[in-house]
Amino acid sequence: MSTASQEPPPTVVLEQCKVSPSPDFPYKDSLPLTYFDSIFIHFGAVERVFFYDLSCSVEEFLREKLGPFKASLSRALGEFRPLAGRLHLVSNEFRCSDLDSVSFVLAESVDDFSDLCGNHPRKCDRFRPLLPRLTPDSPLLALQLTLFPGAGAALGIVISHAIADGATTALFLKTWAALCRRDIGANSAGWVPPPSYDRALLLADPNGWGPTIRQLMEKIVQRGPPNAQEGKNAVPLEAQDEKRAVRATFSFSREQIEKLREDYRRKTGSSECSSFALVFGVVLACLVKAKRASGGATATFGFVFDARARLAPPLPAAYFGNCLGITTGGCSAGKLAGEDGWVEASKEVWSSVEGLKWKEPEKISVDCIGALLAREPVGLLTVAGSPWLGMYQVDFGWGRPRKVEIISIESTSAVSVAEWGEAGRGLEIGMALSEDLMTEFSANVADLLL
Repeated sequence: MSTASQEPPPTVVLEQCKVSPSPDFPYKDSLPLTYFDSIFIHFGAVERVFFYDLSCSVEEFLREKLGPFKASLSRALGEFRPLAGRLHLVSNEFRCSDLDSVSFVLAESVDDFSDLCGNHPRKCDRFRPLLPRLTPDSPLLALQLTLFPGAGAALGIVISHAIADGATTALFLKTWAALCRRDIGANSAGWVPPPSYDRALLLADPNGWGPTIRQLMEKIVQRGPPNAQEGKNAVPLEAQDEKRAVRATFSFSREQIEKLREDYRRKTGSSECSSFALVFGVVLACLVKAKRASGGATATFGFVFDARARLAPPLPAAYFGNCLGITTGGCSAGKLAGEDGWVEASKEVWSSVEGLKWKEPEKISVDCIGALLAREPVGLLTVAGSPWLGMYQVDFGWGRPRKVEIISIESTSAVSVAEWGEAGRGLEIGMALSEDLMTEFSANVADLLL
């Protein structure tokens, strides 16, 4: 039976409220935007759903778990106060006040929890009811917990990219989870550092990159979305229709990655290639083959990288906000469609990764944004998430997530990446494609990994 013929079961809202930051934490009235924030102001919100095995009934959850869950959220928001604030572009800052709060929804679903947690293709629109919406009262962060009685719970988080990157989001979630574990008397081992709001280095901008980055991003915004009639030499990305799109997960074990590395070494004479470059090369080549792009087309890819440790002096790992550089690369679709297309793709991805070592993060981003301005980014395949974020470590005392999905890849033509397997030594890739394209892509990956 076609998955597109099934309609998602209804989700019932049990409670809708606002959670305010705990007053026990001092806070500043404002937090100035940096040039790294300006890169992502106009990006869409990042949407994730965390699935947890939880066998209790709705009544039991309301009686024993909801109180600690919301109380710990309030304290976490106290530490991460700007998440409940407002963005003021006129003054170029985030503002906080005593009236701040975050929208929280508690819901119940009769959908098949185990099926939603699977790796096989599932309809994209089944995941939408698990997500809250950003509202004027909660413009930067919104949360929803959906209960599947006797089976599990799904935590949906929608967060504006203007306020936080993946590292900050992960730090907030791990802080909240650690506080919740403590509240319910569960193991709270694993200290989480407090967020750092010191923006002096970025605001000083000693190398003067800020104005250039802001001007380039303004031009990107003014140009508007890519014109599908241009960029004819790029591999086209299909417009996603939520009603007919499906999402699936592809897991690459440590052993499979090592086999890819050995094949790569044998075919290139070099074993210098990261696990990310090997796996993303496979994804890029298999997707180009599935789309049957013309040989003269260009397959373009892009990804972000954490710039905290790359700055001089480096910022702390717990720095709050956005601190991501962006880079792009590309290669001929004709080469990728060949038998060893994944090797060619991995070489190009690894070349982009290696190129990060020798330049300032701001310079890399300026070059990338300039390249995007020079051409219509049709066919740009991007990456969401990272195996280094440790999203599978977010444990509220119910155990680690059974599955984490980045829902927003449906609208950004991205693939999601996370750690997978024992000790996180493998990689997990999430895709959202039409059913037909997903079938071809899956077959290509399976053939390559045989």
